[in-house]
Amino acid sequence: MRRSQSAPHIGGEPKEYLEAQLMAFKTGTREHEMMSVVTAGLSAQQISDVAAWYASHKAVATLAEGVSEDDAPQACVSCHGADGISVLLDAPNLAGEVNIYIDTQLKAFRLGKRKHEIMSEISANLTDQEIREVADWYSNVQLEIEPIE
Repeated sequence: MRRSQSAPHIGGEPKEYLEAQLMAFKTGTREHEMMSVVTAGLSAQQISDVAAWYASHKAVATLAEGVSEDDAPQACVSCHGADGISVLLDAPNLAGEVNIYIDTQLKAFRLGKRKHEIMSEISANLTDQEIREVADWYSNVQLEIEPIE
């Protein structure tokens, strides 16, 4: 099945992160043509339930053979990990995302279309080439999403 270039993997994301993002779409502090409509009709409990279901999965990332964690984008690893599995509750996993999705999101932070106290600052200093390198790094990580048993 072909992955959407405009929607991220969300299985295995922390519940807190998913709830925050879904509530941001619901309240309009984050906008997306489809997600804003979908979340508008959800209650806070439904959002919590959806977030819990996706968080009940485990994201497992594997770097490509011959690739070293030392080559990971250093501006990203403290929050998103070298393999793209987030080390923070409020940062998304980037492993296996389509590179155009990561590229688009980083540029949205850089342009101020998306705002985040850390990402806006980091993205403001990235060139298009650096953004592409970050996007390519994480899109080349193999991702598997498994139910937690």
